[in-house]
Amino acid sequence: IRDAGQSQIVRMMVGRAVDHIFPQRKAEIGAPVLTVSGLSHPTEFDDIGFELHRGEILGFYGLVGAGRSEVMQAIAGITR
Repeated sequence: IRDAGQSQIVRMMVGRAVDHIFPQRKAEIGAPVLTVSGLSHPTEFDDIGFELHRGEILGFYGLVGAGRSEVMQAIAGITR
């Protein structure tokens, strides 16, 4: 994978060629809008922390059952 180019890596990730790759746009990164520190759940995850700044996009990924939804529910206050 070290020698693979961007289009080849994208093709391996999505299983097909992607014809429309949009150019990167420079975004001004501002002050923090969300800070999470020491977020834990007794059975799902432990000590998660990150800081999201104005202008950034946050994405969580992982396999089904990895705890993505549980982390988002905890951040939103749906679960404790």
